[in-house]
Amino acid sequence: MAWSYWSPLFIGASEAPVQAPGQAPRRVAFNTVSANYFATLEIPIVSGRALREDDPPCGKGVCSVVVSQRLAHEFWPNEVPLGKTLQTPQGNSYEVVGVARDISSVRLGGPDDPMVYRPWNPNGERPANPFVRFASVEAVAARAVTTAIREVAPDLPVEAATIQAMREHNMETIGRLTQLVVFLCAIAVILAVVGIYGVVAFAVSRRAKEMGIRLALGARSQDIYRAVLGSSGRPVVVGLALGLSLSIAALSAIAPLLRHTNITVNVWDPFIYAGAAVLLVAAALAAMLGPARRATKIDPMAELRRE
Repeated sequence: MAWSYWSPLFIGASEAPVQAPGQAPRRVAFNTVSANYFATLEIPIVSGRALREDDPPCGKGVCSVVVSQRLAHEFWPNEVPLGKTLQTPQGNSYEVVGVARDISSVRLGGPDDPMVYRPWNPNGERPANPFVRFASVEAVAARAVTTAIREVAPDLPVEAATIQAMREHNMETIGRLTQLVVFLCAIAVILAVVGIYGVVAFAVSRRAKEMGIRLALGARSQDIYRAVLGSSGRPVVVGLALGLSLSIAALSAIAPLLRHTNITVNVWDPFIYAGAAVLLVAAALAAMLGPARRATKIDPMAELRRE
């Protein structure tokens, strides 16, 4: 059994600036865990040792901590982190006694931020979350854990759940949000196609006599296509450029907020912007082809007789 101040897949790890000697302060995440936390959650210690029961809780003076691989790499990229110290603005000092493998306990799809694991104080005032590794059926283990906790604290509300169940719940939520986004995007594309089709069809109707004269003078179908698509495509290109610019500006503003969500989103992925641009261009082209095709079927004599 192990204890931790915050549970995996839930935002809540505290953050604070720490500083290594000779370096600028950087913000890192903190978690307070019991000695057997790493063994219970099967987080490998890649260097040094895990926390021990006799490691005193952090307070005044120097206390032993385990850091993540990412933190060790960022603070001491070409050095052995064991024995190194970190300090907080409040004067707390941490000595690195071990390095734990990076995990994805906060967000899906990406490793956690640089992490410091501090020793847990069983007599502390802050409540902690218990973790139990079991080999039996999930329901049986949940009942056993719930019963054991209620025997000690009958008034304490208890909700037992596996990490896998929490992960599946998050995935279901993400799946529903994805379906909603896809549905809204599909509606937006359909409205764009209908709007472009209507505008181009109206423009072609206004230029029917011009198209008739072109055809009478020997213009070919590809010339008519070129004339219609060229004049109608310019506003599409301008709108696409403005839309991409506004999207980049908006994502630049919300990127810091997305970093604190429990899902990793790369807002600077060029393939996303390229895919959106190609989709919109294809939709606009499909909307313009119908009116352009009708323009090639115009009867020159009928349009020339029309006042």
